[in-house]
Amino acid sequence: MSVKTQYEIKAVPETHLNKAVELWSLAFNFPYNIDDGLNYAKEQLSHLFGAFHGGELAAVAGIINFQIKLNDQWLECGGIAAIATSPEYRRQNTVNQLVSYSLNYLNEQKIPISTLWPFSYSFYERMGWANTNWQYQIELDLQGLHKLGNSSNYKSIALQDYHRLVDIHERHCQEWNLSIKRNDTRWKRLLLQSDFGGKLFLHQDGYILFDLKNSRDGILNVKEWVHNSTNSLIDGLALLGQMDSQFKKATWVDGSIDYLDELSLLDKANIHLKPGMMSRVVSTNKLCNILNISQNFTVKDPLGISGDKSKGDIGPGELIQVLTKFSTNLSERFISLQPSGYVAKSFSRERY
Repeated sequence: MSVKTQYEIKAVPETHLNKAVELWSLAFNFPYNIDDGLNYAKEQLSHLFGAFHGGELAAVAGIINFQIKLNDQWLECGGIAAIATSPEYRRQNTVNQLVSYSLNYLNEQKIPISTLWPFSYSFYERMGWANTNWQYQIELDLQGLHKLGNSSNYKSIALQDYHRLVDIHERHCQEWNLSIKRNDTRWKRLLLQSDFGGKLFLHQDGYILFDLKNSRDGILNVKEWVHNSTNSLIDGLALLGQMDSQFKKATWVDGSIDYLDELSLLDKANIHLKPGMMSRVVSTNKLCNILNISQNFTVKDPLGISGDKSKGDIGPGELIQVLTKFSTNLSERFISLQPSGYVAKSFSRERY
């Protein structure tokens, strides 16, 4: 039986950060090095809120401040992250209270949008989020790929030279809706963790990051691949093909599979379509002002932050789906909110 417990929710003081790291280790089912966990709390998270019960830290939720692209604008975004609850406090409305507190904080700061990567899509849909992009998990047979392009146009570089990737990554972000800029701290977290067995290759229009530590069963795990031109694509495929003495296949995530069709490679690929990042409006007024939208609608928000809990025209996540043309099953009233002309597909590489 689930019960609702009332908590004192506040910023987690430094004296309780070790307990937060313990909660993450338990919730995410892997051991956190205490120093890495404290570094994450202090350097990666913009804010860390806790639910306290009788002085005990029962649960935590973090916010990471990002810039996110919505159509032709870069917006401030509050990414909800690092949610963890001690087992004895689960199913007691803990996460709902923490998330509501976090979103209220963002609303007070007039942040227009929030995103998260969920453990359960249905759980967060009940709090107003909606899936706002599809991702393709691609697994491709490497045989013959080395013939497609010139693999030597990719050069091996040290992980510490990640600053050479920044411009390429930002050009990539310009091509997708709901893409997130990666700051220096996030680059370091991606590439410079002590136990990361990565190998990085740079092209003038792209880069490929191999995750050799998590490559197994004959499958090369590509942690991230950005290709901003046809040449960086076919040269990258050729580079993957050069790994065929060690691996039979390679796997990576992308926002489109059109290039596999154009290169007649679909029959060599296994492709799994899966939901990606979830999004929702926070400050409705701020979002409409930035995008110059007439606010002739009301938001129905189950948390009561972006609009009334019980009545409204559209959900907070649905509004983002409408603005990015992710959703096509719309009434005429909401079609009028969408920008005219081409709208980039939604895709974010930035997991947090």
